[in-house]
Amino acid sequence: MTTLTGSTPYETWVVTLRAWSADPQIPLDHLPVLREDMYTPDTFTRLIAELSKAMQAISDRWLARLAKACENSQTPHDLARELVSLRGVLARRGQLATHPSLPQPVRDGLQDGFRRDVERWQSEVEESIGKNHSRYSLDTTHRDLMLRVVRENSLLAVLGYEYGSASQAPALLALPERDPSLPLAPPTSRSSPRRRIIPIGDD
Repeated sequence: MTTLTGSTPYETWVVTLRAWSADPQIPLDHLPVLREDMYTPDTFTRLIAELSKAMQAISDRWLARLAKACENSQTPHDLARELVSLRGVLARRGQLATHPSLPQPVRDGLQDGFRRDVERWQSEVEESIGKNHSRYSLDTTHRDLMLRVVRENSLLAVLGYEYGSASQAPALLALPERDPSLPLAPPTSRSSPRRRIIPIGDD
């Protein structure tokens, strides 16, 4: 079992962040308070680099699952279920960004970055569905239904979560895999070739 404590508060943060980047369900409530006067600016720069690296690792995995969900979800129900379940890992990033043990300036910067990313991702999901970038060719009515689902189950919901202390984040489940025993319904149209989704989050 990975030890999540170090000989110093800085080391505890680094060890935990590296474990968290591989498993976002790693608890964060043991992280010690970091004050601005505890370390030199260079040390805080290294810590922020570790924070950014961990968040990027989680974001990359989450974006891959989001792209897969948008590509594979054929029915509004499928898409709604995936979008709601995907909030879990996204909320973990929000939990870290708002962690009360971080100095306020660091926390403010992380929260601003989190908000910008979530808003951008929501916009890109809507654009992808609106342009019908899925493996199924959807008629206008079906596409509009899927787009409504995206808006009604908006990723922006995580921005309104009240995280409280580090141990009070929303209950988060592992991202579910689709049950392979459940067949997909036939595509709306058989005439259009399979198309891949625009990679979400790429510049």
